[in-house]
Amino acid sequence: MTVELFKIIAPIVALAYILFVNSFNKVNIQLSLAILFFSIFFFSANYQIFYRELNILIKILLSLYVLITIISNKGIMKYDKNIKLMLAFLLIILTGSFKISHVTLYIDSLVNYISTITIMMFIFLKLKKIVTAELLFLFISNMSFIIGLLMALFSLVSNENRYDGVSITNYMAYMLGVGFVFMLFTNRANQVKFFQGLVIVYAIYLTQSRSVLLIIPIVLFLKYYSKNRINIKLLIFIPILMVILYILLGLESSRFNNISEDASLLQRLQLWIISYNIFIENYIVGVGYGQFQFEFKNYFTYEMHDLKLTLVTLERLVTHNDYLRVITELGIFGGAVFIYMHFVQWSSILTIKNIYNRNYGFMLMSLFILNLSFSMSHNNLNSVLFWFTFTLPILIERLYLLKNIGAIRTKI
Repeated sequence: MTVELFKIIAPIVALAYILFVNSFNKVNIQLSLAILFFSIFFFSANYQIFYRELNILIKILLSLYVLITIISNKGIMKYDKNIKLMLAFLLIILTGSFKISHVTLYIDSLVNYISTITIMMFIFLKLKKIVTAELLFLFISNMSFIIGLLMALFSLVSNENRYDGVSITNYMAYMLGVGFVFMLFTNRANQVKFFQGLVIVYAIYLTQSRSVLLIIPIVLFLKYYSKNRINIKLLIFIPILMVILYILLGLESSRFNNISEDASLLQRLQLWIISYNIFIENYIVGVGYGQFQFEFKNYFTYEMHDLKLTLVTLERLVTHNDYLRVITELGIFGGAVFIYMHFVQWSSILTIKNIYNRNYGFMLMSLFILNLSFSMSHNNLNSVLFWFTFTLPILIERLYLLKNIGAIRTKI
């Protein structure tokens, strides 16, 4: 089977599987949410143009729904903390617009972020109950499993070195990582979890994504700790597991061998130096949202030529790091808002863990750590899935609060 054929038929096979599983298990997830997240997983970063255009069409239709809903009920999003935080970040983006040198690139980046906010509004509008969120988690884990299974089967008949399933390789790994977390913390038989977990982890291994794969032991530890207290055996087991995992990856993957020769890591080293230079000269509002791609060339230093990879020959380049992108493009104010958003979400995680649902608290903690790891080596600010998992703690806390209020009113 060719790579192109696989990427065409994989979404079709996955759709058939998910429809069968949902109908068999009588999972009544909202159709609009199912369509959105299926599109995110299978269409949004697919190499097939048809699927990507289909994803754009779905986002446009859902955005129109949000616009109509807000117009008809202007106060509907008024008290949503997540929306306020994302709009504050948007305000920072607009504040630095006077410094931009590449207008088209700025407009494209701005439109992408506004589109992401709109889709997040749609999700917030649809997720009104905890049970709806639980069904969505189950749906996402099922999608991750079928993607992983298809990738595993494809690896048996292909000579590819890195398998990307139906998306760009690293983002495919992130999607699988999110699905793995949801699979691990949702209610299902242990035998099913074990099989699905193995398939998903193997698929992540096929992507060779270090930032996702090395988080797996931490997620397993958090799952164990969510039901048990720490013991000395576990503290010994987890580091040993991580070392074994790293060694196995090193034996099989060139991306884990010869780190000093790894072009990807060397490039990221230069990006840190460039980002530092940009921040020092533009620390207040940065160089403008989306501008790093071209502005990076203006901040090379002489000593950087001693490194083995020369980035100056590239026409465009991204930071491969959300935090570097924020401080270089939006300055100290953008960085402060972004970090504040992290603290607010973490506060909600602790509230959920200590008051509402210990299991969900550790699930959200796992997603938080996954996002931290992935954001250190990739750009996610235009990713709906990233913002969904990132803002999930506040959303879940609100749903539990509404559930408790509803229970009190019922008793009265």
